[in-house]
Amino acid sequence: MKRFVAVLSLFALAVSVSAQQTPTRFEEKVDVAVVEVAVTVVARDGSSMRGLTKENFEIYDDGQKRPIEYFEVVDTAPPQPNVVAPRIANPIARRSFLLVFDLTNSTPTTVGRARDAARQFIANNVREGDLVAVSSFSVERGFRLFTAFTSDRDLLIGAVDSLADAKFFRTADPLLLSGGSSPADISRGPALGAGAGRGGEAEDIARDLDRLNKVADDSFRRARVEQQLDSFTTVARLLDRMRGRKQLILLSEGFDASLLQGREQLNSSESIEETTASTAGEVWKVNNDRRFGNSASAAKLQQMGDIFKRSDVVLHCIDIKGIRSHVDAREGLKENSSEGLYLLANTTGGQVFRNDNNLAASFGRLVKEQEVTYVLAFNAPKTKSAGAFHNLKVRLRDVSGARVFHRAGYYEAGGKLSAMEQTLSAVDIMMSDVPLRDVTMNILAAPFPAEGANAQVPVIIEVPGGSLLDGVTTKDLDAELFVYAFDKGDAVEDFLYQRITLDLAKVTESLRKSGIKYYGTLSLPAGDYKLRTLLRVKGSNHDGFQRLDLHVPDFGLPTVLRPFVFEEPGKWIMVKGNSHAGNAEYPFRVSESFIPAAGAVVDASKEARIALFTYNIGEKMQLSATVADATGAAHNARLSLVGRTPLDDDGGTKLLFDFVPEGLTPGAYVLAFDIRDEGKAQGQSVSVPITVQ
Repeated sequence: MKRFVAVLSLFALAVSVSAQQTPTRFEEKVDVAVVEVAVTVVARDGSSMRGLTKENFEIYDDGQKRPIEYFEVVDTAPPQPNVVAPRIANPIARRSFLLVFDLTNSTPTTVGRARDAARQFIANNVREGDLVAVSSFSVERGFRLFTAFTSDRDLLIGAVDSLADAKFFRTADPLLLSGGSSPADISRGPALGAGAGRGGEAEDIARDLDRLNKVADDSFRRARVEQQLDSFTTVARLLDRMRGRKQLILLSEGFDASLLQGREQLNSSESIEETTASTAGEVWKVNNDRRFGNSASAAKLQQMGDIFKRSDVVLHCIDIKGIRSHVDAREGLKENSSEGLYLLANTTGGQVFRNDNNLAASFGRLVKEQEVTYVLAFNAPKTKSAGAFHNLKVRLRDVSGARVFHRAGYYEAGGKLSAMEQTLSAVDIMMSDVPLRDVTMNILAAPFPAEGANAQVPVIIEVPGGSLLDGVTTKDLDAELFVYAFDKGDAVEDFLYQRITLDLAKVTESLRKSGIKYYGTLSLPAGDYKLRTLLRVKGSNHDGFQRLDLHVPDFGLPTVLRPFVFEEPGKWIMVKGNSHAGNAEYPFRVSESFIPAAGAVVDASKEARIALFTYNIGEKMQLSATVADATGAAHNARLSLVGRTPLDDDGGTKLLFDFVPEGLTPGAYVLAFDIRDEGKAQGQSVSVPITVQ
């Protein structure tokens, strides 16, 4: 235990501090919803059309024209040299790309080519504010999501590289009912008898058997295509929970389009044979599905397209086959098309990029079309039940030769979310970085030196009980807490997750008096971080989200941590989370352990104990302090130093103060300290917000 030395002295309080003003929030419940629509306009040359204004757009909600209440233009084109690109603050304008590697309709060679192009896309085309997710699809396994939507390029490239593992690959054609056989092969099999008549009959039987094999093969392959359509439909429904336009980029060779729409070549030898058989009355020899298409499968395709449009998801296809040849070494001229990709893309309003061995260039053309986004917002009265769908139409005025892309409609709020929808919704909130205050939180995060290269960073979160209980009708309080530390590149350095379940029959009274207090510990190297915290209360569907900017210093340099205000034990229901700092000791300790307040509230009639931790400042430090109210007016802070520890092995000195808020009217204040080493002109300033009651 470190030795504690009491020092009886007073410090002059002189330095003023700028006030941290909290904006007033005005809320009024009205029976309307604000609907935001992201619109992209593509010119004839395939580039984003710039320079449009609010007057160039009209928006219709279920056929009724709505006034455009809000208009914004977001341009994600690469900035000029030495110009900082503006941050995309509106999540509706954000670009989200889901890369889907089709392992069912591809070969190992083309998947490898697609991986290389995807790496280049992530490294060169993903821009500030863009989000990308990586997934694969196979009929056997369905969709597999390797990463959620993120801007962490290293994570994304690692996910793309993982597709090189053979266990993720499924052959393009798993069932060959005809095997290597063809009419010519069968006819060269063992003789069924002697004589020309018997030989001709054998050939007819062989053709009939091969025809039956093709029917069975088509039926099997069509079922696989339908399964793919169903899977894509499900993914589009899930992506509806993410704001903004989502671009699903399918990297595939495509399926056989004739399974859905019939033959592309009506003059093929097979088509001529079936026409002859039909004329002769041999209708059993005609495969109508192969000739005219399958209506049930076509209906599934249309349903998929409708869901994509409603969820604001566009499916683009990149033909990873590259330049296709229509000549087969054995069969001569043979149709080898990417029509299956066109069927998928066209029904969602997307495009196909084909006949190019440079797949990276296809990615580049796609991104160029999405550079400019126009955000339109209007007020929509709630006229239908929760989850009901409204059709949208955006039209251009005084603009010719351009294509308009926007979501087909929107759903009214409400309805129960699936587990995957909840996950994608949480990712959307986390990456949007927009505060949510349905559930209020006070957050404290402070770095401390620890063994090894990383600092231990305790995270303390206080959630008032009234905010937690609001809207909860279940017997138990069920909540999820997510704490993620993002570095400057939006890569996750560390994170905490906590499931909180409380029996309300036992804790409701205690919750109403205070709330819950969570304590967990991150492990972070020196640097600057964005600490994003999301709390989801399942019983009320309320969310709370806050971002806290965190600096983890190099503790070998002079450092002063933010002041810590002591809190009385027993006030909160404590929730102990994980610690990623190994066996590091509890850091909130000056002679004895104490509990710091995340949201410091002090009584105007009582002294408040405050701790100040310094490192490498020196024992002859100079210190001054002030307190400022919400208007910025500075007041003398009545502080007295009541304790001080000597320098420890980390170069740390801990100071204890008593703060007397007497004379301060109830309200919000900022208590600030200015500390410097004796003889040095430049010091460090730290502060803590406090509420006097």
